[in-house]
Formats: sequence, C-alpha cells, structure tokens
Amino acid sequence: MSADRSDIATAYRESLEKVLMTHEKYIFGLVTVMQKPLLDNIDEKVDIIESEIKGLTRTYELIGLNLDKRVHERFKEFLLYEKRGRKWYGKDKIADRIFELLDKDGTYRKALDREIKNGKSLLDYVKEHIGRGKIKGKIHNTLLCTVFDSNKHACYPKAPCLLSIDFKPEGRRLHLIASWRSQFVNTKAYGNFISLAMLLRDVCKETSFQPGRLISIAHKAILEEGVQNQSLLNKLKQNGGHRSVF
Repeated sequence: MSADRSDIATAYRESLEKVLMTHEKYIFGLVTVMQKPLLDNIDEKVDIIESEIKGLTRTYELIGLNLDKRVHERFKEFLLYEKRGRKWYGKDKIADRIFELLDKDGTYRKALDREIKNGKSLLDYVKEHIGRGKIKGKIHNTLLCTVFDSNKHACYPKAPCLLSIDFKPEGRRLHLIASWRSQFVNTKAYGNFISLAMLLRDVCKETSFQPGRLISIAHKAILEEGVQNQSLLNKLKQNGGHRSVF
C-alpha cells in the first residue's frame, strides 16, 4: 500500500490515514512517496524546532523543506501523549527524530558515521562517489548506508527501526529511499520524513545534485499506544480545502 504526494506533511497525513482505515491498525509494506520533499529554493528557512532531547534543549532549523504549513503546524502542537511526567507534543517527536539521524550522538547518525576503512565512514564514501562522478554502471545501485547490523541486531528486541538509506542518482537528480523494519506512523514517521529530507538536502548541497524524490518503506507500519489517533488525523485534515505550503 502506498501514499504518493508532493510535500512531506501531506504524504505523512495520508499514510497515517491509510493505517487508521485498516481493521488491524497496521500495514505490511507501507510505501510513502514524497515527489518533491524540498523546495526549489533549498536555502529557504521554513521553521525552527526547539525541544528538550536527551536532557538538553536543542534547536533545529528546517531549511528548504516542502511542507504543507497547516498540517505541519497542527502536528507540531498536537499533544501525542504523556510519559513519565513529560508531555510529548508533535514538535518534540520531530526534534527527537532529527537528533537520531543528524546529531553526532544520535543512534542512526552513529551508524552512518561508523568507520568503514581508511578513516572514512559509510556516508563519506557515498558523498565521495557522488561528488567525483563515479556513478557509472552498477555503482548507481551501491550508494547504500546500512544502519541495521545483523551481527548485533538480528532477533534483538531493541534493534534500530531504520534498516538502510539508499541514495539513487538519476541524471543530475538524487533520490533517497529509506527502509524501516517497523515504524510508529502516529508518533515518529513525520519526524523521520523531515530528518531524511534534511539529510537529502545536505548531501545535495555537498555534491551539487538536485534533490529528487524521498521514498520511505515501512516493512510494518504500526501505531504507538497512548495516542488519540483519530483526533490527530481529524486535526490534520481540518479545513482541507485550502492548502498553504511554506
């Protein structure tokens, strides 16, 4: 099952709705396609996210992201749940996901930055191949960063949800495909999409590629407990006749 939209926020909303429409409240093989995750002006600042993550107040600038402003703002301000005395709003989960993928101390980022050989990381090698134009023949299909390590994570309950990030060049455009063993669509997916788009932007900026599509594949799309899911969806769908994009 798939959701295919131009901007990140609308694609997220439609994926959430698809899961909620099922009797089981989960989907095997949910594909979310964002045809244009980044704006033409990839240097345009569209928002600032601030939240306490891992005991520190962290601030993240959202630059160049193609977001439906109405949907984005409503997700940010929605109270998802309260755990251990803390209220988690949408903006907090966005910040949490950005931290995991883009902050040097984040779980996913550590995996992308791990040394492969000669002092270089997975992500270093991808950028090097793209940046030097070494994308002829089969190299197109080997620009892959793995997060899941079968030596450590197989049959392990706390294995990372993100399996891999695959960069796919097409002419002068660069697409990004992310695979997840499972994903909480109601709480984490939107922030995951945002952080992936930020990573795509960063790589494009460093390599002079034009950003292409962002594709997220959740092997099992599920719902985290404690969230008023229908209320969240209703909030995101309010005044659906008018669409404003950053």
